[in-house]
Amino acid sequence: MKRNIFKILIILSIICYILAHIFPVYSTSNNDAQYYQGIWMNLFGWYLIGETNFYTWCANPIYLITLFWMAMVKACTKKYCPSIFTLIMSTLAAILGLLFIWNRDILSDEAGHVEQVETLYIGYWLWEAALVLLVIALWIKWYITAKL
Repeated sequence: MKRNIFKILIILSIICYILAHIFPVYSTSNNDAQYYQGIWMNLFGWYLIGETNFYTWCANPIYLITLFWMAMVKACTKKYCPSIFTLIMSTLAAILGLLFIWNRDILSDEAGHVEQVETLYIGYWLWEAALVLLVIALWIKWYITAKL
């Protein structure tokens, strides 16, 4: 059962990450745009380079790199034991994702206008849940394999 918890948490993390792309993420103070969908935030988040929210977007490639690293290690060794790299990267991704809660100003267009984020919707919380579930899964797996 202990070994299945890791797989279940990883699968839940991936499902949450995919669902986060379907649902709205946040709404701004601008009345013209009601909400922003997760897929667009992920695809065009790199546009925020130089803005403080760019670091929050960086949680996406870090999350995907961590999953890719886990898959490569498992493919090469037929067994997966979390490395310090995956533990640090997944924890960093979760922390970067949480930064969006405290930094509520976001670039709204190419002209440099900044708007205030008014509401965080389920897309954000699913995305953050995906990041946190990955952290929990890796730390549980590390704890189980360290005990053996």
